Amino acid sequence: MRLLKTISLLLVCFITLQASIVVSAEPGDSGIPGSGSVATDYPGRGPGGNIIIDVAHHYTQRGLIYYYKLHGDWPQSWQQVRDEQLFQVDLVAYGGDLIDPDDSSVGFFGQVYYDSYSSHNSSNGKAHLREQLIHNGPIIKLVHVEPPVTYADLFAKMDQAFGEEQFTPLLNEPGQMRFFALLGMIQGGIGLYDRIYGHPPYTWQDYLDSGLAPIDENSVNPLTGGHIYADGRANNFIYKYIEDMDTFYFRHILHDGSEPTVGFGY
Repeated sequence: MRLLKTISLLLVCFITLQASIVVSAEPGDSGIPGSGSVATDYPGRGPGGNIIIDVAHHYTQRGLIYYYKLHGDWPQSWQQVRDEQLFQVDLVAYGGDLIDPDDSSVGFFGQVYYDSYSSHNSSNGKAHLREQLIHNGPIIKLVHVEPPVTYADLFAKMDQAFGEEQFTPLLNEPGQMRFFALLGMIQGGIGLYDRIYGHPPYTWQDYLDSGLAPIDENSVNPLTGGHIYADGRANNFIYKYIEDMDTFYFRHILHDGSEPTVGFGY
């Protein structure tokens, strides 16, 4: 029944400009750390240390992208991303150091710095991140993030396709829009989990316990101001692992407790 419901759900897909990442580094350096450089409890370290993913690199990019989707501009600081409740936990480097992307004064391994000045004065409209790498010698990896399609543009296209205003009125509900952006951040973290462990989280608690989520059990739902629930209650969302297909079902829940009949990729 659950599988039938998943298959029958109407999805609306648009070809949109996705944010792309351009990385510059010294020739011959992949920017991938050796396993000895990574703490044994680092969230991005897979079983046996065979897979190592830069979680901070992932979330700083996505945090900028989802802030832009909300506002149509880059944030003045990483703190503004946190103020929108898009990332509500500590940002950790490979060795366990806590990262503040607004602080460029410390150069530890895996530090990510958001260059807000360069981002707002960029002639091509891209945002700029700088990551400190100490692998085969100290280098700085430059990451350029292109502007994504905003929610305003996406919803306008969706309403045009349906011939009525279904989505654009949501732009006037800041809490709802921040909730959508947070869902996009959560969904990206589920993708990280899948890459590291070879399957989506079997339970929501597995995801939280992995340290790969942008939230924890004490995080705040931007829509309700209360706790975040993944059990399908109103104004929250539902997460289910679908064993038969080795995939997952992830959907926001409306004010009346029902699931939307039309979805989008957050």
